[in-house]
Amino acid sequence: MRGYKLAMLDALLYEDRKLVDGFDKQMSIYPVEDRPLFAYDRERMVEGYMESEATAAAAKLVEPIRHEIEARGPLSSLELEEDTRMDWWLAGSVRAARIALDILLYGGETIVPRRGHPSLL
Repeated sequence: MRGYKLAMLDALLYEDRKLVDGFDKQMSIYPVEDRPLFAYDRERMVEGYMESEATAAAAKLVEPIRHEIEARGPLSSLELEEDTRMDWWLAGSVRAARIALDILLYGGETIVPRRGHPSLL
C-alpha cells in the first residue's frame, strides 16, 4: 500500500483501538467491531487449552496470572516469576506463564495494550 508506515498499524491497534489482535486459525488482526463474531471460537480454544494434558501446567497459572494483571496492570511473561518451561505447538519450548497469558488473550479476557504487555479488558 502506497504511503503505509508501521506506525499507522500501531496507532490503529494500540492507540485508536480500531483493530484488535486475535486468533482466526492463526494470529490475526481484525476490526474491533468483528470481535463478537469470534466468541464461540474463543470459548472452544480456551476449553481445549484448559482441558489438555499438554498445557496443564499453563492452565494452572491462568487464575493467578489474571489476579496479577488485575493487581499490577499490563504484564509480559518476563515480568512474572513463574519459570516452568514446556513444549508448545505454537512456539516450541516456552515459559508456561507465556502460554497462560496467551490463553487469556485467545479467550478474549485480555488485550494487548502494546506489543508484549497483555492487560485485562
